[in-house]
Amino acid sequence: MKQVGYFRRLLAGLCTLALLASCSFAPKEGTASGLEASGSDASNVAMGRYIEEEYALPAEINILADGIDSMPDGRLSFIGCSHELEHLGPWSLFYSEDGGKSWEKQEAPWLQGMDSEVISHTAYGADGSFYFITQSYTDAFQETLSAAMQTGVMPAPEEYPPYILHQVAPDGNMSDIRIQWVPDEDGYVNLLALHIAENGDIVVQHQTSAVHYDRQTGKAKHTFLTGFANYNASSFLYDDIYAFVTNNEVQQYSLANGDTLDSISLAEGDGSALFVPSRDGKALYRCDGRGIYRLVKGGSIWERLLDGELSSLTLPSVRLQSLLEKEEGFLVLVREEGRNIPLSYRFDETVPTVPEKAFTIYSLYENSTIRQAAGLMQRAHPEVRVDYTAALAEESGQTASDAVRALNTELLAGKGPDVLLLDGLPLQSYIAKGVLLDLKEAVAPEANVLLPNIAQAFQQESGLLAIPTRFAVPHMWGKDAFIDAAADFESMAAYIEEYHRQNPDSRALLYMAPSELMEDFYYTCAPAFRAQDGSIRREEFMQFLSGIKQIADTGDMQEIGYPYDAGIRSILWASDDGEGTQPEILCYLSQSMEDLAFPDAYCAFVGGRKFALMAGQAENVFVPQGILGVNRAGQQELAKEFVALALSERVQGCDFEDGYPVRLDMLQSLSASPYPEGDDGKQVQIFVDGEEKWLQVLWPSEEFMQGILETMQSLSTPSILDPVLLQMIVEETREYFAGSKGLEETADAVIERTQAYLSE
Repeated sequence: MKQVGYFRRLLAGLCTLALLASCSFAPKEGTASGLEASGSDASNVAMGRYIEEEYALPAEINILADGIDSMPDGRLSFIGCSHELEHLGPWSLFYSEDGGKSWEKQEAPWLQGMDSEVISHTAYGADGSFYFITQSYTDAFQETLSAAMQTGVMPAPEEYPPYILHQVAPDGNMSDIRIQWVPDEDGYVNLLALHIAENGDIVVQHQTSAVHYDRQTGKAKHTFLTGFANYNASSFLYDDIYAFVTNNEVQQYSLANGDTLDSISLAEGDGSALFVPSRDGKALYRCDGRGIYRLVKGGSIWERLLDGELSSLTLPSVRLQSLLEKEEGFLVLVREEGRNIPLSYRFDETVPTVPEKAFTIYSLYENSTIRQAAGLMQRAHPEVRVDYTAALAEESGQTASDAVRALNTELLAGKGPDVLLLDGLPLQSYIAKGVLLDLKEAVAPEANVLLPNIAQAFQQESGLLAIPTRFAVPHMWGKDAFIDAAADFESMAAYIEEYHRQNPDSRALLYMAPSELMEDFYYTCAPAFRAQDGSIRREEFMQFLSGIKQIADTGDMQEIGYPYDAGIRSILWASDDGEGTQPEILCYLSQSMEDLAFPDAYCAFVGGRKFALMAGQAENVFVPQGILGVNRAGQQELAKEFVALALSERVQGCDFEDGYPVRLDMLQSLSASPYPEGDDGKQVQIFVDGEEKWLQVLWPSEEFMQGILETMQSLSTPSILDPVLLQMIVEETREYFAGSKGLEETADAVIERTQAYLSE
């Protein structure tokens, strides 16, 4: 049988193979205390908090069918298999009688003969019956999928293998329950979660709705419209109520009559959280990266029981799968770095509610790599509160200039955070003012595996005062003629001008407004017009402005705006809009190996297209990201340990799509194909000449990736984005691009304003 490829996994509306987050319906009676002190020491320090302990699943289990279930008798169970990537049997059943600390394999004759079945959803009924859903992917259906990849035409709904609901009674006898599945709006049956009501009725979360099925007839009793849901959608039953989590609220529906009930506000967070009702029926628990919360039935305030910052829940590498209440706290099943890990949380009255010692990390913007390192630092030092602050979080209300000004005041006063993420901060100013510590000692443990051209980007005579933890590369891809002509910024601008003169109805670049063009070309041009101290070189800056105007004057000056984050815009906007309008070349900042796979596949599929480093006033440009600096006035030893941790394999080996790793070994590791042999990669919907097609995206060849690695090791020109300075440039050049102000006058105004900013 062919391997279950990514194509089937991608078609979320057509089949269910992803590991789904599951919420157990019947957790045990809990002893959950809040963060309030349950005692105090002689210093009147608040005491008591949940302590994390990592458990382990059986070594032979790599994939779970549907998370961990809580059984009516208090035990825990799961069905799993040994495949690393395949959601197929042989399947095994395991029980735990000690809250997930240890597991024993159970006899399950009913699992025999299901080696080729996909088990996607599991649940227990109040009478102890076990329910699970399967699909059978035959060789014939695999051939149908293979044909679909070639033609781009999806199989019809009736061609997909049906979902089969099985019931295993407490005595071990298994029977099938006939359900008349209700298709979603697209005509396909798409199941995301399974629940069993007190009376044995079945409630299933579909892709765009939830359906309450009668246990006896298998027919739909009620349909609840929930809107489009993804595989992380969380839903649960309690008190004869079906609850579905969407955006920032919990929608509730009555199973008795199908009525829509009052929703529950989440106050903060989103629908990616896990939820479970308490065993005593008096409360609802919620778990997300912020922690574990409790909502008393009928109440409106979510009480935080566990601070996520003091646990592994905050790690970006952690994916939540199951939340269960147990006798002495909670069990949270997570998936991290390819492993399923049960995390146990037990309330301990003998430890301070909040560690008295704090270690502080500061950045302007949230950064996943730094968040990961901070979480691991917290694991290593439970006696210290690792405090990571992103100053420009959505709720902050600050501007970048306000945040920088406030930080500068603290640093110059000999105060401030222990570690600085220097992205967007005036790095050269801090170096000149002697704020930063030499990181040579901190980097030493990992020095031999770091890319020297990247790691030593900020080497000074006074030492290594900052180091990137990641880097990005400005890339462009498009038609051969454009790539060949784009040897530098000046020649590219001239070619675009001539192209638009000959093809007035075409579009050379996707973004043609001056502000957008300056953002796109800043990285490859700023190293030419900014001096080492950050100041602006007048002649080079005027060349930059005149080139931007040359391009903008030939195209659509209207700002399109980025509907998606910049990291994925090249993929979402690569093909035309369905009406034949397609940019000739795309410029973007690649930050992950997956950013290379799509352009490589697209160029090969369409033909006549290339992939290259982006043109600019500078050559061989890379963008240092996650740039760490240590405050001389801070806790230096802990700070150096944090820097070493951020450069370690445990952090660098994660791909958060926030930059390539600065470690060569991890860069090489991530360049290898993530798909098993025989897998069919991804399928991406595109338009070519107005016609919808499905593009098969396989991992690039070893030869292609080797060339990329060699290029990355040769990059020599660092380029740092200062968002405050860029905004000043945008504001001061509006009149020039509108034609009401001259080039020299504009350049002088920009230089004067930015110099005042840099001297603060």
